Amino acid sequence: RYRLLSKASDIVFGLQGCLDFEKGGNVAQVLYDFYGTIDARIGSLHRTPEPEACAKIAEELKSMRDAWADIDGEGKPSPKPDTPPESVSVTLSA
Repeated sequence: RYRLLSKASDIVFGLQGCLDFEKGGNVAQVLYDFYGTIDARIGSLHRTPEPEACAKIAEELKSMRDAWADIDGEGKPSPKPDTPPESVSVTLSA
């Protein structure tokens, strides 16, 4: 569990570190705060492994992933119905 939580924390830290405040302005700050909060919550799972808290973090990260996918898809043609969309999976386990 420690290794998986540390990996998740490293990924979130990496996302936070890639933000460009000069170009991103307020959006970059909101994302920075979001990622910081998620990282703190992942850290709290080291001390108190609560499956509900882990599921909530995963749900919020999936929502963010979906929002980024929507942004990335703007202006692109929709995939053919028989073509599955690319997906990224984030799994946190207690």
